[in-house]
Amino acid sequence: MQAVYHCNLDELNEEFITNLKKQFTHAKVDIAIREMDETDFVDQQTAKLQALIDEGLASGIGCASMQDLMNQAKAELGYV
Repeated sequence: MQAVYHCNLDELNEEFITNLKKQFTHAKVDIAIREMDETDFVDQQTAKLQALIDEGLASGIGCASMQDLMNQAKAELGYV
């Protein structure tokens, strides 16, 4: 299992660690810290949205279904 969290260091607290322990019970994990700026986050979200669009187009879905896919992608990426 893999998870990526985007947060400010001020948001890291005991509750966050407790939730990680629940999510990855008895697992060995790697924790990497990388400083991000605003453009990194936007670039990642744009790439995810484009991948979802490409997937929808490749499957040959119609316009109404494509709109549903776009709405779903926006919700998943936190744009709604």
